[in-house]
Amino acid sequence: MPPIEEWEMRAPRAMLAAEGAGVRWYVTLASCECEANHPRSPMTILVHSVAAEHIPDLLRLLRAKAAFDGAEESLLATEETLADELFRVNPIARAIVATSGDKVVGMATYFQTFSSFLVKPGLWLDDLFVDEPYRQQGVGRQLMNWLCSEAAAGGCARIDWIVAADNDNGQHFYKRMGATIFENVRLARIEETTLRGL
Repeated sequence: MPPIEEWEMRAPRAMLAAEGAGVRWYVTLASCECEANHPRSPMTILVHSVAAEHIPDLLRLLRAKAAFDGAEESLLATEETLADELFRVNPIARAIVATSGDKVVGMATYFQTFSSFLVKPGLWLDDLFVDEPYRQQGVGRQLMNWLCSEAAAGGCARIDWIVAADNDNGQHFYKRMGATIFENVRLARIEETTLRGL
């Protein structure tokens, strides 16, 4: 699935989906429509595949996302480890950034998944974050729309992600895009230290 190197949103449609999680809930998005720019914002927002010069800002936004989630202690990424993973041959993870002029104002990280029920690939949206001064200006929507297009171009059946149960603004944003939030399943995880002992 070749990455889209740089894209200014122009109204593609795509299929997305997801499921749910106790403290964090999964989301389903059946379709989305893009706008070139948010009607309340004079900014031009470009969405790019991450490049080497974006790594410091990507880490800055990941730190802000960790603080927003109350999970600063969980963030172990460094500029070096991010660059190693994102720019290696056949990377597992991918990242995109939203820019306004020469400023990085938002980011999303994602990777490919597979549905054995649908026998099709999907995308997992791992993190999405927009700098606070640039919220409510269409940046998050353009990041999501880019992912819609990437998923559609790659023949994906859906995109999955989670949203915190207490993130009312996030849930409202996803619902406005046509998302259905599932509340009847819970997130399960085995941490690295545990799995290595099994």
